[in-house]
Amino acid sequence: MACLDGLHALVLYATLAPVLTLGYVLYRVVTAGTKCVPLNSWGRAAPREQPQLFTRMQHAQLNVLENLPVFAVLVLVAHHEGRAAMVDVVAPYILFARLAQTTIHLVGTTPRLVFVRGAFWLAQVTLFVYLAVQLLR
Repeated sequence: MACLDGLHALVLYATLAPVLTLGYVLYRVVTAGTKCVPLNSWGRAAPREQPQLFTRMQHAQLNVLENLPVFAVLVLVAHHEGRAAMVDVVAPYILFARLAQTTIHLVGTTPRLVFVRGAFWLAQVTLFVYLAVQLLR
């Protein structure tokens, strides 16, 4: 994973959010076009029934957005302070954990899958804390 530096890992991490968004938005557009369902029928106040995959896709996208600012701050501060090498070592593992968490989120929500997904989330958070501690030294 050494060929992927912190900034590129951050860009890939950030790109995951719009990719997931496209997945469920395209489903809505196709449904609206083929079943004459109004595009505004997917409101937050009255969510419309949709296949579980697209609901999980939306939740996975929100999970990415929850952690993206933390990752971005850590990578950008490290670069600003001339400590990019430190984050370059850890960032690919954060990206891997995020991709694994997202993939598992899309696969299903059985108790075992949720446990594994949580383990990948915990790995990310642990690495965020590690980077923050290193940056504060």
